[in-house]
Amino acid sequence: GLTDMTQVWIGYAGDKIMYARHMNADGTMIENVFDQITYVNTTADKIIVSNPYPGAVVGKKFSVLGEAAGWYFEASFPVEVLDPSNNVLWQGPAQALSDWMTASLVAFKADVVIAGAYTGTATLILHKDNPSGEPANDASMSMPINISY
Repeated sequence: GLTDMTQVWIGYAGDKIMYARHMNADGTMIENVFDQITYVNTTADKIIVSNPYPGAVVGKKFSVLGEAAGWYFEASFPVEVLDPSNNVLWQGPAQALSDWMTASLVAFKADVVIAGAYTGTATLILHKDNPSGEPANDASMSMPINISY
């Protein structure tokens, strides 16, 4: 902690810094200094992606791995990969790897296969499953990736 009782939180994966946040002593964020992950109506403790990391270079076939709490419906939730023009390069389910009917974090896996010749920057988006269809219940997490082989 710093002398004013605030903290700086640094998140990393391997040698890549994922985020840097200036936090109050009570755990609320003062400033998001750097973050390659975008959260909409959710927080980093509800959806965690361990692979790929933001900005990762991936092939046309890769797996999205992580843990989510409260994101599942019938043991899955939707995942998309979009090009810079928001065209869908891939969409499919992330599947729970164990009992999903819990408030705890549950591991998931989505096997992505990008069809066609596209290579370049893309956005990986994980959507909380929302069977109600109510926009107020929408939540997502997204990050940049680079499809290069």
